Amino acid sequence: MTQQQESNLDIVKFRMNGDFNDIRLDNIQKIYPYWFENTLTVEPTNQDLKDSGYNYNEMTENEIDEAKNELMDQQREIMWSTLFEAKDSTIKDWILENHEKIITEAGFTIIDLSRENEGEYQTGVFLGVNGAGYDFYEAHWIPLYKIFGVIK
Repeated sequence: MTQQQESNLDIVKFRMNGDFNDIRLDNIQKIYPYWFENTLTVEPTNQDLKDSGYNYNEMTENEIDEAKNELMDQQREIMWSTLFEAKDSTIKDWILENHEKIITEAGFTIIDLSRENEGEYQTGVFLGVNGAGYDFYEAHWIPLYKIFGVIK
């Protein structure tokens, strides 16, 4: 690992502690049983279909729509039952303003309950991860803080 990578990792770990609360998905499900309806998604491109093994050139319009819906459903999935809530309105706003990049480039699931939040949570904007078996900092957190402009 280079000195720059180590520095970025140290910055990200420090910022995560200050920027996010760990929340159990079970807690959200008890308060908001239909939380998944408030998950932000990005419509997949034809390249996304191709990257997922679809041959969109040989698909009907209906099949393409179904495949895109399936990929969007995958954007709503969360593994490990842990969410990370933005602790303040600045982080919440950064997430909402950059949600497409955060979903496509950093691979997070984003739940926006900020309009539903009646004091149960600090901001009501949560990040989740749908994956396992790899370095979460490299795959998600470092790209997130690059999107935010905190690291290069």
